[in-house]
Amino acid sequence: MTFKMKSLFIMIPILVVVSLIFTFDSIKTEKEIIRSEIIKRAETVTTLATKTGELPILSGNPELLKSTVSFLRANSEVSSVDFYNSKMELLVHDGLPISKSLPALNPDSPISMAEVEDSFVFYAPVFTVKTKENFDFFLETDSVKVRENIGWIRLGFSKSSMRENERKIVSRGLLLAVIFAMGSSALVYFLISLATRPLGNIVKVANDIAHGDFSQEIESEHQDEIGTLAKAFCAMKSSIRQVLHETNGIILAVQNGDLKTRGNAEDFEGDWKELVIGVNNLTDAFAKANEELHEAKLNLERRVEERTVELVLANSDLQEEITERKRVKEMQAKLEQELRQAQKMEAIGTLAAGIAHDFNNLLTGILGFTQLAMRKAPAGDPMQCDLERIYESGMRAADLVKQILTFSRQSEQKLRAVQIVPIVMEVLKLLRSSLPTTISICQDISIPADGGVILADPTQIHQVLLNLATNASHAMQTHGGVLSIAVSELEADALFVSTHPGLKAGSYVRLTVDDDGHGMNAAVMERIFDPYFTTKAVGDGTGMGLAVVQGIIKSLGGTIMVYSELGRGTSFQIFLPRFSGAIIHELQITEPLPGGNERILLVDDEQPLTELGREMLESLGYRVSITTSSADALDIFRARPWEIDLVITDMTMPGLTGKELAREVIAIRPDIPIILCSGLSTKSSATDAREAGIREFIMKPYVLSSLAAAIRRVLAGNGAY
Repeated sequence: MTFKMKSLFIMIPILVVVSLIFTFDSIKTEKEIIRSEIIKRAETVTTLATKTGELPILSGNPELLKSTVSFLRANSEVSSVDFYNSKMELLVHDGLPISKSLPALNPDSPISMAEVEDSFVFYAPVFTVKTKENFDFFLETDSVKVRENIGWIRLGFSKSSMRENERKIVSRGLLLAVIFAMGSSALVYFLISLATRPLGNIVKVANDIAHGDFSQEIESEHQDEIGTLAKAFCAMKSSIRQVLHETNGIILAVQNGDLKTRGNAEDFEGDWKELVIGVNNLTDAFAKANEELHEAKLNLERRVEERTVELVLANSDLQEEITERKRVKEMQAKLEQELRQAQKMEAIGTLAAGIAHDFNNLLTGILGFTQLAMRKAPAGDPMQCDLERIYESGMRAADLVKQILTFSRQSEQKLRAVQIVPIVMEVLKLLRSSLPTTISICQDISIPADGGVILADPTQIHQVLLNLATNASHAMQTHGGVLSIAVSELEADALFVSTHPGLKAGSYVRLTVDDDGHGMNAAVMERIFDPYFTTKAVGDGTGMGLAVVQGIIKSLGGTIMVYSELGRGTSFQIFLPRFSGAIIHELQITEPLPGGNERILLVDDEQPLTELGREMLESLGYRVSITTSSADALDIFRARPWEIDLVITDMTMPGLTGKELAREVIAIRPDIPIILCSGLSTKSSATDAREAGIREFIMKPYVLSSLAAAIRRVLAGNGAY
C-alpha cells in the first residue's frame, strides 16, 4: 500500500469520526430541547385541565366530564385523559389504555410526571375553593377560603411528534455529516496528492531500476527533504550500477546453480572467490535444511492426524456423558418435584382426615339431638319443619366430610343414581342469596325434575356447580353481569363427537355455566385445570378449585370443556353419562325404628356424645350405661360381664383405643357382641375391627335409624361391614 493510500486511510476515518461526534452531540442537544418543549407544553395543558376539570368533577355530571375530555383530546398530542375522584376511583377514561396501577400521589405536589414507552403521563390534583362555615361576610379575606382536593387528572401525551422531530433531526444531521466527511476527504486527497507527487517520480525510477533500466534520471527542483531524497537516490543508483557490473559473473553462477548447481570458485580470485565458496556452502545448507523440513512436515502431519482421531473420539464420549448427565439432572428435578407434590398432598390428606374426624364427632351430636327433637315435637308443629331443615343441612355437611375423606384417600367414594335437577335447583337457591345484586341469574332447565339421572355423589355435583358459579361471580365482580346455568339431555352421535374431543358417543346430561365477565386468553385456558394455578390475587384463591372440578368429572366418566374470549366471558360445559337404571330412594327418618330392652355399655371420650347416645338408645327402650373412659368401661365389664348384652365403643380414645378395649372385653367374654364407631373410615380400620372380633363397624355421624338397625343386626348375630 502506498504512502498516499495509508495517509487517506488514516485521515478519512478521523474526519468521519469527528463529524459523527459533532453530529451526535448536536442531535442529542436538539432532542433534549424538543423533549423539554413537549414537557413544558404538557405541563401547561395539565394545569389548564385541572382548572377545566374542577366544575365537572364537583358537579359529578358525566356529560360535562365527557365534554371536558373531548376538549382536552382535541389537542393532537394528548393520547389519553382520565379523571378520578378524591378516592382515586376512575370517573371517565378516553384514549389509549394506560396501566391501571397508580403511583403514590401527594395533593401538595402540583404536577407529577411518569414516562412509559410511548407517552409521558402527568398526574395533577384538582382543587376547589370553599369558604369556611360561620364567617363574617363583610370581613371576607383569603384566610376564610380553603382549597379542597376533589379529584385527580391523568393525562397521557404521545411521543409521536417528538419522535418525528427526532427523526428529522437525525436525518438532517447525518446528511450534513456525510457532506462534511466527503468534502473533507476530497480536500485531504488533493493535499496529499500534491505532497506525494515527487515521491511518485522516485518510485517510478526505482521500478525501472528493478527491471534493469538505469537510463531514467530524477529531476527535482525542490530544496526540501524531498529534494535531498532525490539526490541521495541518484547517488545510490550509480553505486548499484557499478556493483552489478563487477559481480555479474557471481550472479550468473548462482542463477545457473538453482540451489543445486555449485559455482566454480577457481574461476574467481580474492574476495569474489570467498563469496562463491560462501554461496556454495549456503546452497548445501539450504538443500540439507529442505530435506529435514520435508521430513519434519511429514512427521507433523502424521501426529496431527493421530491426535485428531483421539480428539474426535474423546469429544464423542464427552458429548454422550454431557447428554447423560443432563438427562439424569432433568429426571432428578422431575422426581424431586413429584416428591414435593406427593408430600404436600400427603400433608393435606392427613390434615383433611383429622378435620373430618372432628367434624364427624360434632355432626353426630347435631344430627342426633335434632332427631330426638323431631321425635319429641308434636305433629304439625312449625318447629318440625325447622328441625327437618337442620337435619338436611347436617346430612349435607356429613356428605361434605365424606368428600374430604375421599379427597384425602381416607375413604372410598360411593356413587348412586341421582336426579340432577333438584341439586341444580338447590344450588340456584343458595346462589340467589349469596351473590351480589349486580349479578343476575338466568336458568334454563329443559328436562323434567324426575329426568336427568346420573350415577354420582350428590355432594360432588353440588360442589362442582358452586365452584364454577363462584369463579363466574369473581369474573363479574367489577362490572356485574349475568350468570347462566342450563341443564339438558343430548345424544352424542359421531358428528357431535368429532367436534367435541374427549367425548364418546352415547347419552349425556349436559350442564352449562356461562358468564359475561372479563374472559380468558388462550395461554390461561391451557392451564386453568393445573393444580395451584390461579390468576387471582394472593389470598383470593388457591388454584385447586378447577383442578378438583376436573377430577370429580373424570371420576364420574364425564368430560368438561371450556370456551372463553377476552372481554366476552366464559362458558363451561360438563357432559355426564346418563344413567338408565332405577333410583333407590333412602328410607325416611319417620319410619318405625326397631328397639329392645337389652343392657348396653356405651363408651366415648366425648361427653356430649355419650349423653346423646344414652338418650337415643333409651328412646328405643334399651337400658344404657355410659362412660367417657375406656379404662372405666373395662372395669365395669369385668365387674358384671354377663349383665351386659352389647358394647358400643368409639375408635379413637385416650388410654385404651376402641380395638384394644374390644380385645380385652372379648378375652373376658368371647361371645360378647361389640359395635365400633369411628369418625374416620378406611378399609384398614374395618379389616382390623373384623380381625379383632368386632361384630359391626359404623361410621360417624350416625343417625338413630342406622344405629337402631346396627344394634338389632348384632344382637341377632348378623353383624356385617
